[in-house]
Amino acid sequence: MPPPRPCHHKAWDQHVAALYVAHKKAVVEQSQKARNKLFSLHRSDETDVAEIAVSYDGTWSKRGYTANIGVGFVILVKTGEVLDFQFELKLCSECTSAKKDLGEDSAEYAIWYGGRWVIMKMTLMMKMTIR
Repeated sequence: MPPPRPCHHKAWDQHVAALYVAHKKAVVEQSQKARNKLFSLHRSDETDVAEIAVSYDGTWSKRGYTANIGVGFVILVKTGEVLDFQFELKLCSECTSAKKDLGEDSAEYAIWYGGRWVIMKMTLMMKMTIR
């Protein structure tokens, strides 16, 4: 008896898209539940600030220096629950055009990129803390 035929690629793509939407919704709901539980336990009456210990962990899509996609997680130390996550791209259109205009090995690019790198790191941290 031959194995059943695989489904059509369009049907497969629809299933993958539906799974992605459901997974993303579940992840967002779970992290929101963890944040709500955390704030209800640790919120003081005087402020809306919860004093907690968290750790941050991140990874890239593949090993080495060739990965362009990364993800970072804010993790509650006490329970290990993920409170927030953020995807980021290593590719920056401003950096790419500056490389072409100034030259990747030039002193001007090194100075520009040094300042730009600080701004990019601060932007990423702000994205994580504002939510």
